[in-house]
Amino acid sequence: MEWRNIYRGVLMGVSNIIPGVSAGTIALVLGIYDQLIVSISDFFSAKWRQTLGFLVPLGIGIVGAIVAFGGLITWLLTNHEQPTQFFFLGLIIGVIPLLFKQSDMKEKFTIAHYSVLGVTGILIGFLGFMNPDAAAVVHELTLLNGVWFFVAGWIASMSLLLPGISGALVLILFGVYYTAMSAISTLDFAVISVIGAGVVVGFVVSSKFIKYLLNHFPYMTYAAIIGLLLGSLIIVYPGFSAGPAAIFPSIITFIAGTATAILLGARNTNV
Repeated sequence: MEWRNIYRGVLMGVSNIIPGVSAGTIALVLGIYDQLIVSISDFFSAKWRQTLGFLVPLGIGIVGAIVAFGGLITWLLTNHEQPTQFFFLGLIIGVIPLLFKQSDMKEKFTIAHYSVLGVTGILIGFLGFMNPDAAAVVHELTLLNGVWFFVAGWIASMSLLLPGISGALVLILFGVYYTAMSAISTLDFAVISVIGAGVVVGFVVSSKFIKYLLNHFPYMTYAAIIGLLLGSLIIVYPGFSAGPAAIFPSIITFIAGTATAILLGARNTNV
């Protein structure tokens, strides 16, 4: 068992409950993104036993973080949204140079690659201008909203596999985020199970597709991933609406986030 994956899972789990921040981005920072995609894909095959040493500790960290830190993250975003978001803004910016290097961008990218990068960036950035009213919490599980929760979980699962796409943001766009957070806080296993089932099915389909893309179209896939990250900057950027008093803490958290990404990326490049 790769028990150090527990702390990596904790970081990914925390990111999964923050709108605008992708667990896939954290996997890139930690240097385990490619291994994550391959392991999830192989788990749903005859090779599943070989993946347990990697996935089990990671899963423990992810689930533990979601349960343990759900309330704290909600409090930080409610009471200190601007500095908190600037930390994650710095985290994303810090990982982009690493991704440029891994993709061999200067040598391998053509006009087609840059076009894909631009289109994906614009599409994801457009989500930042969507502000649906998703604050309602649903307590009663029906067939109709159950199907909706399942689909939302399916799409949100891609956040673990694609840097730049936030699972929490997807749930907000589907109007399910606050229901999911409430279910985690109150241990509403019915709602958790339906959303979780969508996540599992999403893993099966998405991981195999992304693995195929990485194996057959690695540079085009990297171009799309870089576009996703650049577009997510628009989503995460909170502005300075909290007033001048929050500017200094925001600068500090931004520097801390950038430094964290650079240090972790340098440490885990060869993982």
